[in-house]
Amino acid sequence: MTLANLAMPEVKPDCNRTRPMRRFESAFMNAIWIELWGALTPASKSRAPNHMQLVQYVKVFRSYMGKHRDNTTQLDVKGMTEGKEIGFKKILCGIPSSQVPGSNVIVYTTGNRPMEMKFSYPASQDKVLCERKYFVTNIRYQLQCRNGWATVLDPIDDITMCHEVAFENDDDNDIEGYRLAWIVRWVNGKQDYFVDTSGLRRTARMMEVYGDDIRVDDAYPDRVRDILS
Repeated sequence: MTLANLAMPEVKPDCNRTRPMRRFESAFMNAIWIELWGALTPASKSRAPNHMQLVQYVKVFRSYMGKHRDNTTQLDVKGMTEGKEIGFKKILCGIPSSQVPGSNVIVYTTGNRPMEMKFSYPASQDKVLCERKYFVTNIRYQLQCRNGWATVLDPIDDITMCHEVAFENDDDNDIEGYRLAWIVRWVNGKQDYFVDTSGLRRTARMMEVYGDDIRVDDAYPDRVRDILS
């Protein structure tokens, strides 16, 4: 089956399982879009979103999302400093960049344990090309993710900043809780997926990038089906 795909700079396409939305999931996504319509860019106001990613964080597993950008790279930032436009036709991990230029990313969270989202950035203008491990942050660019909280990421945020999320308390004895992130996007790329496991069907280009890497749904097909059911 052919579905809208998500391409990210540092995530292998095989890491994502993709299937058609159920009716209630589509209604849920559109309700988020309508509620936040006034805070969106023209690209996101003009049409309904067509991709929703579900990410699960579990405290006992110390789940977190490290410092990253969604749709741009350090090379894009370097190009901007040289007066170049960002190339949205670039290849990310073997597949074309899929996010609609100028569109938002919406993060809606639910769960029984808060997480902290941080945005970080270069310390000064002359350090705009420094490695992100040297990025800094402050209290104005930090927020707590609680039930029903939504964050609207502007396209410029992904260029000038990195973002990350983690549970606030790292105590080994405090292991209860989870959080779900429903990430809504506007994408214009499509890829072919297997119907039974929802895994990505690799193209010749992806085979060049990954070679003989074992696919998750090839190695554990029954487990993948159980998770998706």
